[in-house]
Amino acid sequence: MANVSGGGGGILSNLVVADDECASLSASFVAYGEAVEQKLDEYVAILNNVCEEGISGGMVASNLKVFMNAVIRLKGQFRALAKPAAAQLDAYIADIDAADAHLY
Repeated sequence: MANVSGGGGGILSNLVVADDECASLSASFVAYGEAVEQKLDEYVAILNNVCEEGISGGMVASNLKVFMNAVIRLKGQFRALAKPAAAQLDAYIADIDAADAHLY
């Protein structure tokens, strides 16, 4: 945990940041992003299977293919969101460590 002393005895004079929890959350963002990407791949495979072997014609098949293409466009988006979020948490921890370096 990092102590950030704001000086002057104000509200932030004894702020405690649980940097271990922030680091854990950072890793969780990346892991969850990867897990969602994996599930998205599985979902697209299921939709593709339904399009090819289940509902092969008509408006339902056409609409399902449009939906599947929309889902395919989501690929990579969760990973792309998770990595910057994790980087922001890591930068926050580094900033806190730099701010309270005089305490160690």
